[in-house]
Amino acid sequence: MRLAVGIFCCFLICSLAQGEDSLPKSDPVDAPTIGSAAMEENGDIVLTLRAAAGNSGIVGDAQLRYKPGDPEYMDVLQHLGGLEPGESKLVPPWPDKPEQDGQ
Repeated sequence: MRLAVGIFCCFLICSLAQGEDSLPKSDPVDAPTIGSAAMEENGDIVLTLRAAAGNSGIVGDAQLRYKPGDPEYMDVLQHLGGLEPGESKLVPPWPDKPEQDGQ
C-alpha cells in the first residue's frame, strides 16, 4: 500500500510541477523542486514533498520514508544524486514515464 501511495504522490507532484509554465526549465539552479530530502543518521531517507494545482489553491503534502533495503531506496537515492547521513537537499521532479500501449 505504501508503494502505491508513494507512486501516486510522485505522479501527482511531477504532473503538477511540470504544469508550471512560468518556471524556467533550462537552468538547473532555477529548476523547480517538489520538496526536500534528508538522510537520517541510520540511513533512512525522508522526503517531504508538496504539489500545488496551479492557481486553484489545491495543495497536497506528503512525507515518505525509505529505509535501507526498501525496494525503492536505491532509485530514490540515485534520483537525488546521492545523499549522506545528516545531509539534506532539494528534490527535483521525477521525469515523465513513457505511456504504455493500452493505458
